[in-house]
Amino acid sequence: SIDHSLRLMGTEKIDLLLVHRPDPMMDHHETGAALDAAVASGKVASVGVSNFKRHDWTLLQSAMKTPLVTNQIEMSVLENSAFTNGDLAFLQEFGVPPMAWSPLAGGALFQGQNPKLLTLLQEIGAGDVAAAAVSWLLAHPARILPVFGTNNLARIAKLDAACAITFDRELWFEVFEAANGQEVP
Repeated sequence: SIDHSLRLMGTEKIDLLLVHRPDPMMDHHETGAALDAAVASGKVASVGVSNFKRHDWTLLQSAMKTPLVTNQIEMSVLENSAFTNGDLAFLQEFGVPPMAWSPLAGGALFQGQNPKLLTLLQEIGAGDVAAAAVSWLLAHPARILPVFGTNNLARIAKLDAACAITFDRELWFEVFEAANGQEVP
């Protein structure tokens, strides 16, 4: 599979290979050995996972010499359970920056289902809801790396505005509370 991908991409090395979703039938020794071999061969620089819980991560990592470098999990202003369910804390404990898939909640942020949140993000982003939402993720100390599902270069370039927005702790929690519809206890 790696060799096929390398041929298709016309390159000699994959910078980051992700194991996408945990497999309840995974033989962690076999999978770990295969991933270590891919890194040792020089075909893969780093290995990470996607949507793994702590127990999935530690099981696979226990059978590997190569350290896992990231876990790509769903995180956005609207899907913020990783901030409280231990997923993000686990990665922070080991200094592993998470990747956030669907950082704009699949477009749901823009549909006005939560008018209070939409208005707040518009105010913070000077009309740019996407930049405000991405900046909210970037403000977290976990070093979150947003993954955008667009190939539109103009849309990607526009998200650079997220770097110009500053969140202090109070504003971060104001967005968190607006997203969840309740105050943080």
